[in-house]
Amino acid sequence: MRPLICSLVVLALATLAPSASAQETVSDSSWYQPGYEMSGEGTELVAVYFGGSTCGWCYTDEAREAVRAAVLALQDRARAEGKAFAYVGVANDWDIEVGLDFLKASGPFDEIIVGRNWYNHAAAPHLFMNPDAIPALPTVVVYEQDVTSGDRGLVFSGERYLAAVSGGPALAEWAADGAPLPHVAPEMGPGAR
Repeated sequence: MRPLICSLVVLALATLAPSASAQETVSDSSWYQPGYEMSGEGTELVAVYFGGSTCGWCYTDEAREAVRAAVLALQDRARAEGKAFAYVGVANDWDIEVGLDFLKASGPFDEIIVGRNWYNHAAAPHLFMNPDAIPALPTVVVYEQDVTSGDRGLVFSGERYLAAVSGGPALAEWAADGAPLPHVAPEMGPGAR
């Protein structure tokens, strides 16, 4: 069992580093190009997009443009600040295949989490345990964390939440403003949750 654990730690360390070539191609594209890599240590900015097949606004051109603009702005910010960047897609569908289809149509991601509806392991910490987030679709949550090396491999600091933007109009406005950080959107009103 120990060789497997050591192999996984080596693989994790080998695949986690800012690669200039992977991230430089993003500026040549009209959409985010996954290329998440990070050296063994550093700070990473992470954007988590929550959507699902039941979210009507998520399928609109306005939604896709707003999310695209926000993600590209966040990636540019991370690059300018010398941080790694990761874009995570979360589909809160019960059916994994339905969620995968939704995320495939929503754009490229570095990582995806699908299934278990509001009980999935992204919704719990980032929407329900984050006091600034509103559990609604769509939502974009942005946080940063530090990654260092320790006795057991990688050591992750706790998340420092920088944005929690829920609802189509709020996401569109935030994206139009250049996805500024920090940002906490106001309550969406009755029935938002």
